[in-house]
Amino acid sequence: MSHERPSKKVKLSGTQSLELYSDRWHNNSGQSLISTDLCSDCKIIASDDIILKTHKVILIKACPYFEKVLCGNFKEEAEDKTIDLREDETSLVVALVKYIYGCQYNEILQPEEHAKLDVHVHLYGYADKFDYAPLRKAAFDYLSVKCVSLPFNAEMASAYLTAVNENCLAGGGAMLTVAEQFVSRNIEGLSGLKADVFTEISRDCPQLGRMVLTHFTTGRGKDTTRWNCKSCKNFFEVTKSASPRNCPHCVVGAHALSEVKF
Repeated sequence: MSHERPSKKVKLSGTQSLELYSDRWHNNSGQSLISTDLCSDCKIIASDDIILKTHKVILIKACPYFEKVLCGNFKEEAEDKTIDLREDETSLVVALVKYIYGCQYNEILQPEEHAKLDVHVHLYGYADKFDYAPLRKAAFDYLSVKCVSLPFNAEMASAYLTAVNENCLAGGGAMLTVAEQFVSRNIEGLSGLKADVFTEISRDCPQLGRMVLTHFTTGRGKDTTRWNCKSCKNFFEVTKSASPRNCPHCVVGAHALSEVKF
């Protein structure tokens, strides 16, 4: 659903004018509604019995699932005007609600969670579960940038690829496309992992082997050769038309380099 549609302004006593589009609040002014419980007429229960006081008209306009729950398809929930999400991760529930109410994407998670790629993959999958396209797109756009810009970290890579495996079919498999870019971008770091570490990641993300193969057969890697430095144990790539004279990591000469054959 597009954000370009004309907005419907809702006037609430004692508050500024708030702009409601068909899929979410246009700006973060909607935060005042969930932070003050103003005019709340329904609620969402998260794990640990955390209660988010919300508004029926906002939820049903934002998401088809909430419309079904609050407008009769779920009789008990519709009568109580209560949505029970206690089986879901609280941080994902809160992030979903915050985004519906106009919070910017970089504000809906706690800082320590926002820094983890795997959390954004799970958030993408959670938005897909509710068929909430705006949040799904926001998570996808974030991952599309960060997956090819953040420095490689083995723990981060493992958590990210495991999350991809758990959510790989969300949104028609779009996460796999981003993951392939991540693998291609970090092929040196992944290739430099100890065998047991790489095997463990591959077990948690069976798609990894295919992604690595894709890199070397049809992706960026098809025009490169891989080399290993016996001195510092690092791997690196060069174009097929070039022969490395030294290691880019420790600057040792060509005598310590060997081409990796696949």
